Amino acid sequence: MPKKARQPYPLFERSVYDFPWQELDNFEDIMAFDFELTLEKCRALYRKGCFPWYQEDEDDCVLWWHPRQRAILKPQDLKISHSWKPLLKRVFWDILDTPSPTGCGTATFYDYRITRDQDFKSVIQSCKDKRSKGRESTWINDSLVKIMLELHAESLSQSYEVWDRQNNLVGGLYGVRTENFFMGESMFSHVNHASKLALWALCHDCKTRNEDWVDCQVMNPHLASLGATLIDRGEYLRKLVGS
Repeated sequence: MPKKARQPYPLFERSVYDFPWQELDNFEDIMAFDFELTLEKCRALYRKGCFPWYQEDEDDCVLWWHPRQRAILKPQDLKISHSWKPLLKRVFWDILDTPSPTGCGTATFYDYRITRDQDFKSVIQSCKDKRSKGRESTWINDSLVKIMLELHAESLSQSYEVWDRQNNLVGGLYGVRTENFFMGESMFSHVNHASKLALWALCHDCKTRNEDWVDCQVMNPHLASLGATLIDRGEYLRKLVGS
């Protein structure tokens, strides 16, 4: 029997994403495994707080997650440390449809420039390369990049970019935006604190949209240091339904 056929999770079926909200609590952290990622599945499942991770070394097997303990970040709780707070005064906010945060730099005086959705492909590729070159496990493979680009074409995924004065992409993050919340997927830095600037930009954007939380998926020490907290699945689902 092939290795992927012995997964300890149910095989993905249409009923897995047709389920009513109240049945979500019946699932473990990993709901199902699958062999094909499609726009239809992503549209339906991200709205219910599910997200796909490919298994390392098994590019044809994707696991659908819905953690019982979920990491979230309230934009107002983002921890801005003394080490990178001075950078905010040297940031040029170049997102035209969102008011600039107070205290930012100007178009003539800045070290970093913040944009949204100006180079989604480079951001996700940089996240993929960062994880591949390091010793971190990676769920970002070519199949996931492809589906994220398709979601981006439908304005269902977004990126935040950080550029230096030479117009080099030095940091950023990407994620999926539903009607009511943003789910962060991954971020990267080529210089110190650049990914934190991207997260700061996302949090400011969420405030202007009256979105009071960012879905960070799974907790890690870095997210905790930035102010993320854990909530259980019941509270998370109440947030989703009430958004």
